[in-house]
This record gives sequence, C-alpha cells and structure tokens, in this order.
Amino acid sequence: MIDIRKKLVELLGKAIGDAVTSTSEGKDVLSLDDMASCLIANGVTVQEWITVSEPPKEWRRDNGEMINYLVYVPEFGVDIGNYGEPAKCWLCMGLPCKPTHWAHLPTPPKQEG
Repeated sequence: MIDIRKKLVELLGKAIGDAVTSTSEGKDVLSLDDMASCLIANGVTVQEWITVSEPPKEWRRDNGEMINYLVYVPEFGVDIGNYGEPAKCWLCMGLPCKPTHWAHLPTPPKQEG
C-alpha cells in the first residue's frame, strides 16, 4: 500500500524543491514533511494504480460486505469492482471481469454541518 506522506513529500519536492525549507535570512518555514502532514489533515491523498498481480490484502469488511475498488479493464475502462479472495478473481457489477490494475476508492468528501 502506498505511503501517502512519503509520496506527498516526494511530489512536493519535485514541485517546489528544497528552496522552501530554508531561507538566507534564517526564517522558519515549513518543511516538506510538515506541508505533507497539513495536506493529509485536510483530506488530500495520492491515487495510485496497482497491478492485479498484487491483489488487495482486504477484500471483505468485518460485516462480511465486499470492499469496492476502482478497477481498470482494457475492454471498457474504469469501473467499480470487488476482489474475491477465495476464487482469486475480480467482479465488476457482480460478473467476472479481467482488470489489469486496481486502486483504492478516494476518500469521500467531508460533510459540512
């Protein structure tokens, strides 16, 4: 599973570089790790596609419900799918499908009020 903080630090480093972590005046500025923590606290995440040769470690919730994932199936694109550990197969809309990659669903939006 992707380490979100590590990935955000990597992306921030590419985008803005080490220049933001120090100044010639010696003023305090946020480190890339602090920036990543702030972004995570505000719901920012990193989406990553994982090859199906690395199936999800979790496929059922405690209540027995199958966990939904994003799947990419070359024949029709992105869909919602489930992984069936006992049969070692993927299901899209309850039917067997052959995705090449999967990803965790994004975090739902924060509810206001």
